[in-house]
Amino acid sequence: MNKKNIILAAINQKNSNYSESIYRSIQDDFKDYNIIKEWGDNFNKTKPSSDNILCIVMHGNREVPVMKSRFEFLDGVCDNVWCAMGSPIKGWMLCDRNGYSGASSIAKDHSLLKIKDVSDEDALIMHEHLLNKFKKRNISKYKQPVFANFKHDPFILFLGQVAGDSVVNFSNFLAPKNMSMGTRRKPPVKKDIPTGYMNTMLTALSIMDKFDIPIIYKPNPCENQDQNSTINNLINLPMFDNVSIVSDVSIHELLPLSKAAVTINSGAGFEALIHLKPVVTLGRADYSASTYECKDIEDIKNSKQFINAPVDELRIKKFLYAYLNRAHKTPTELIKKIIS
Repeated sequence: MNKKNIILAAINQKNSNYSESIYRSIQDDFKDYNIIKEWGDNFNKTKPSSDNILCIVMHGNREVPVMKSRFEFLDGVCDNVWCAMGSPIKGWMLCDRNGYSGASSIAKDHSLLKIKDVSDEDALIMHEHLLNKFKKRNISKYKQPVFANFKHDPFILFLGQVAGDSVVNFSNFLAPKNMSMGTRRKPPVKKDIPTGYMNTMLTALSIMDKFDIPIIYKPNPCENQDQNSTINNLINLPMFDNVSIVSDVSIHELLPLSKAAVTINSGAGFEALIHLKPVVTLGRADYSASTYECKDIEDIKNSKQFINAPVDELRIKKFLYAYLNRAHKTPTELIKKIIS
């Protein structure tokens, strides 16, 4: 009897580090299968076969335009293609047919989480575990500064992202092409994602600056693009009355002092939920079942009421349990779950 094939695929020929680490971690657990590497020299080389029972695309996202041709190829190779990615916090992996962040199934259908079915006890135990693992130990996706006894009046924490990150595709406030005032050329059809990030952040900051609540903007530790620099520069000029930048304080020191967190869909928004803060999202996110998602300008204006309203802490705790109950702690656990 021929061994069945499990295909591990990277999203492009060079982006293979994550796929390679998964490959190394599962070899001993899946000796009864052929593990096929679909990256590097093997990129776009796998042949269609009835023995291809599973294809996992590391950090794949069907709704990110640059990945379209990649999925067209993989769908032709295997009938069972899944996207896999790390969760917003360390220690869990997620899988989804369509992708991650705003493309995921739970971003579109919150009922899939079954939050109401989570018991109070399970929710409380999970939340206590998350506090002990992340907040008290100062652990985040990126290394954080040590606690520095930061003090500030209550503020809104704006969580920055890398301007060109593919998840910015899911912003609800991408750069409006129709606002180009020139008369000689038509606006390009293709979305400029980094510029869309800048438009989103500046739009929200301009409106929330009038809330009479201090705003702290925390840049993403990995930001490296002109649009990120432009936002930082405008805040430092200053362009706003109530906005300042803090980049050298741990997110776990800032969040307890904040009134709320605002982001497009950064994983740090999920960390804000661990701190039981109201979270305002400016785009689609896989944790938006527990946030106030702004879909237009009026939503941003009305978010002040959400920020100032009492927090339903138990519901957030139930959401955290329901979300992580769909996740997996190891690649082996994830693959076995899909196969079964």
